[in-house]
Amino acid sequence: AGSNGALIWATTTPVRQDATGGANNQRVSARNAIATPLAQAAGIPVDDQHALMLSHQDLHEDPVHFNASGSALQGDQAAATIRTALARKQP
Repeated sequence: AGSNGALIWATTTPVRQDATGGANNQRVSARNAIATPLAQAAGIPVDDQHALMLSHQDLHEDPVHFNASGSALQGDQAAATIRTALARKQP
């Protein structure tokens, strides 16, 4: 594998209150609370998709996934995070 790659941690997004199959916001928040500090301590940039989508709960297309508008918001933020990480790697 190449040595020019970069890691980025993206937090898990919130789910609707009617989500089933083990998906619930308490679990999502608990997992984000464990993983985010580990990523930060390792110097891995964090793309906080959870915080972004908390204010866009109306854009769920089903209990877990977001519709096209929500996905576009997530994609825009992910792209910005990637651009920032790539800029940091420039000599």
